[in-house]
Amino acid sequence: MKIIRFFLIVCMVHTCLPPAALASTNIMGANAQRYFDLPGQPLQTGLIEFALQANVTVIAEQGLIAQYRSGPVVGPSTIDNALRLLLAEAPLQFEYIESAAAYVIRPVAAQQGAGVEPIEIVIPSIDEILVVGSQYPFRYNTITNTQLHGAVPYFDSSRFLNVIPQSLIRDQQPQSLEDVLKFASAITPGDGISDSNDDVYLRGFQRHAMYLDGFRLGDSSGVRLLPAGIERVEILKGPSTIHYGQAEPGGIVNVIRKKPKAETFSQVQLIAGDMGRLGVSVDVNRPLLNTKKANYRVIFVDDQQQESGDILNIHRQLLSSSIAWQPSANTTVDVGFEYQKASQEWDRSFEVFTEFGNIFPHRSMADVAKQARPGFTAHFNLFSAEVNHYFNPNWQLQLKANLLQEYRYGIRTTTDSYLDDRVLLNTEGLGPDFALFILGSQTVLPLIVEQHDGLWHYGLGPIRSIYDQDDEELDSGFSAKLEGSFDTANLEHNLSLGVDWHTQNIAKRYVVERRDIALGQRWDAFEFEAAFAELAQTLFIEDRPLGELEEYAKELDYSDFGAFVQDSVALTDEWLVSAGARYIVTQADVNDITLNTATQLKTFKHLSTQAGVVYKPNHDHSIFANYSEALRANYILDDIGSQITEPELSNQYEVGLKSYWLGGDVQTSVAAYHINKWNVVDVQVVEGYRTALNGATYEVQGIDFDLSAQVSPKLNVLLAASVIDPSITDGSNTGNLPKMAAEQTSSVFTHYQLNSKLDFVAGYKFVSERYADDANTFRLEAYGTFDAGVSYTFQLNGLHAKCNLSVKNLSDVPYITAVDRGARVNESAGRTISASFQVTM
Repeated sequence: MKIIRFFLIVCMVHTCLPPAALASTNIMGANAQRYFDLPGQPLQTGLIEFALQANVTVIAEQGLIAQYRSGPVVGPSTIDNALRLLLAEAPLQFEYIESAAAYVIRPVAAQQGAGVEPIEIVIPSIDEILVVGSQYPFRYNTITNTQLHGAVPYFDSSRFLNVIPQSLIRDQQPQSLEDVLKFASAITPGDGISDSNDDVYLRGFQRHAMYLDGFRLGDSSGVRLLPAGIERVEILKGPSTIHYGQAEPGGIVNVIRKKPKAETFSQVQLIAGDMGRLGVSVDVNRPLLNTKKANYRVIFVDDQQQESGDILNIHRQLLSSSIAWQPSANTTVDVGFEYQKASQEWDRSFEVFTEFGNIFPHRSMADVAKQARPGFTAHFNLFSAEVNHYFNPNWQLQLKANLLQEYRYGIRTTTDSYLDDRVLLNTEGLGPDFALFILGSQTVLPLIVEQHDGLWHYGLGPIRSIYDQDDEELDSGFSAKLEGSFDTANLEHNLSLGVDWHTQNIAKRYVVERRDIALGQRWDAFEFEAAFAELAQTLFIEDRPLGELEEYAKELDYSDFGAFVQDSVALTDEWLVSAGARYIVTQADVNDITLNTATQLKTFKHLSTQAGVVYKPNHDHSIFANYSEALRANYILDDIGSQITEPELSNQYEVGLKSYWLGGDVQTSVAAYHINKWNVVDVQVVEGYRTALNGATYEVQGIDFDLSAQVSPKLNVLLAASVIDPSITDGSNTGNLPKMAAEQTSSVFTHYQLNSKLDFVAGYKFVSERYADDANTFRLEAYGTFDAGVSYTFQLNGLHAKCNLSVKNLSDVPYITAVDRGARVNESAGRTISASFQVTM
């Protein structure tokens, strides 16, 4: 039995109607146009998807619909006509009951002559019916049947796919995308360039980029995507070059933003929490110019927090505006603009010098290196446009265009910056023998070693510190995709083909402070100890004058072009095979603005392939297997960029099972896979110079498992687990584990609805030990965190109101989320408590 809203009202309806009344329609449904994306599938799941996309309630006897399949419904249609097409392959019809605002599915009535008395029609009792509304029949449907690439539903795809639905996002009360992804299998947090952007590891591999409505964001972004603007998240496990271009073999995360809806509402939420958290969000959806053909949506978020781990004065803002327009019955146009501002500071009070007698005092990072700005700020501007045109119910053309401009100001500590041969790690003039002391990854103190007359002498070279940094990034993307279905030789083909083009321009500027406090001076071992005590006072004096400033600027111009095709063929009702390929061309130029030089990097041309097979013994089980490939060009914006000659390549073999159990109350996905990745770049410092060693090989094999279950009408549960066996099989670290690869992860999330007003949630996430680097010199301990929350829904002066209380890391476990070896350790935030009040009008 599946129950959602409106049940008792609907099920108490008892009507006496003549036979002709069975064909009566909903007047609003007859006139309202919706865009449907429903493949042929089991009728029960088809009705669920229909109710979700049409935003209506449907009632049907489970025994009546269990043996039938739905007809496909693709493109614009009225609600009534779409439901007729959905029932076309079954001897069923529908009736709209206006008093209950619901559609009832019934058998086709026998033809009766005139003068026959009206027949009493009784809606079945609640124990016999399936009621579906604008939500899924249970709370967390992580395997949807919405079409994916060429009219193939997720359940019938040969790939492992997860969806984080809006219901789960809402229940989690997340503060970040990391929270949203927390309870999916095989996902662990990454560094995110000093915790300034969204970063995850999938199946042991760091993400190449985040995707926003299919548009690839740069991996050096300075903003985090705010949950208030997210509708759902799609996770595709494994290599994904066919449809997404360059990618890492672990998979991709595609964030789907909230879009305008064909309804009117306003929602305001106020948030307060410990560590100085204050926030407000506003979501407004309205018809545009009082027309039914266009709607607009505006989302505003302002979120502030004084402290989170070692990050201070966090301030994030979002302003998202979008318009959905239907200029004709077969065409939709969506345009939007999104602005984000993010700022934060890092705690620089950590110790870099321990007090040692009279030689030198205790000093923090703030004492050692001055900075032009107290923190980091990013401004993110994204324009997007999308056109969908349906030539007929079988064929659709989709055009997308995106333009992103981002400005970033302030220092984000990374190994790329302090190991750059011309920024901090500048060994010019130090001689053949020297030692470099890197302090907090922001200052380099060089010790010069020389031999005179058989005695060792020591000196201090130029001390270099990062004083300022700013970046500017301009990305653009365009794609055209044609999807459709056709038959050849009694075989149904679902075809997807298209082209896309992506460009990226990144300009980086570093300002380095150089101090020569002992230029040319040399001491023997005894003299140097005494001299250094005096030098330390000069080094760390609180109001010392600023040293000489040096500026270094570089620019990367990058572009890739791709053309892809994929065909899925239904051989029988049980067997489906698919094959696809992408041809990709990448090219890049590095411009050294300081030296006024330009270097053209190698152009890569590559053909990636993908193949899969699906066997469905019945409507509830889908056995799948696939082979897929991925490519990533090694274009790095620093002094080693021109040394890299080959792209990183990867492939995957995967087999798995997707299932519905207990009439659909339980959904499971399980997959076993083997991933190979070669031509991996290993950046090392060799004789004082940053060197790219191209040729390492990684191998990961593992098992992923996800379960979503409605245990009872009041209790929903999510379970996820992943076990991997990662290894470096070739290169300088052969036999070691890849950095940040967790061999075991698991999670559970539960939602319990005590009554119509009170809800409770609880979750647990476990991440096993990981190594901070490929050399396996630093190990991160395993950790587990508990989350909990409660919400209370009520009416306030006729408005829908809701109060939430959320606790993250309930047991206050200290742990490290990620490490950028030699540069930064990301500390956990500890226990955080937040409360919110939300009202919907």
